[in-house]
Amino acid sequence: MPRWPAAALLATLLTAAILRERPAAAEVPPPIVRMAPPAPSAGVPPPDPAPVDRYTVVAGDCLWRIARGVLTAATGTEPTSADIARFWPRIYEANRQVIGDDPDLILVGQVLLIPEV
Repeated sequence: MPRWPAAALLATLLTAAILRERPAAAEVPPPIVRMAPPAPSAGVPPPDPAPVDRYTVVAGDCLWRIARGVLTAATGTEPTSADIARFWPRIYEANRQVIGDDPDLILVGQVLLIPEV
C-alpha cells in the first residue's frame, strides 16, 4: 500500500474542508412578484398604472441578497458590490415600517415593497 506524503494528505484534507464550506454555486433568489394596484374607488382618481414590485422574504434572505436578485433581474447582468451597496438601503427605507429599526433583522414571510431600479 503506497504511503501518501504528508503534504499531499494535508492538501487533500484542506481541499475537502474548503469545498464543504463553500455556498451553493447556483444560488438563485426567488422570483419578484409584480402585482397590479387595487381597483380605484368611485370618485378617486386611478393610481399610477405601473405595477408595484413586492418580495416575500424567505429563509436565508438578507437585504443584500434581495437587492442583488432585484438588480440582476432588472439588468440581466451580475451587479457590482457598489451597485448592491447603493440599492439595499433604498429597499430598507421603503420598508422601514415593516422591518423595524434593524435592517439586519428581516423575517420570513414579510412582504417588502421594492423601489424602482
